Amino acid sequence: MSGQLSLFASSPPGGRGLDGWEELKARAPSLSSLVIHACNLSVSDLHGMPRLPCLTELNLSSNDLTELGPVEAWAALSSLTRLDLSSNQLNGQPLEKAHRLPQLEQLLLPFNKITGLAGINNFA
Repeated sequence: MSGQLSLFASSPPGGRGLDGWEELKARAPSLSSLVIHACNLSVSDLHGMPRLPCLTELNLSSNDLTELGPVEAWAALSSLTRLDLSSNQLNGQPLEKAHRLPQLEQLLLPFNKITGLAGINNFA
């Protein structure tokens, strides 16, 4: 089974956020790369994110994220080296309350409405 999973322009069954993607939950322990692109994710969907201990790349581009959501969702991503949040609805200073991602090397934020990078040190 591959360490990669890509979901493009799909909706979870019953509109239950990430809890609806059984394949994601089943493969979470071994995933190294996860792409959830153009799936209309909102910040409330991040509450259902399973622990992803081996994940190094996460692409949440082209969704409806307005903020980074609960710290708990990000705390489980300590191996993350690349995070793509481009083309969302992030606004203001979304990094201000972010959880520390000690391994992060790339943070992609283009095509959002960010006004400042306060909290950027949380990611390094």
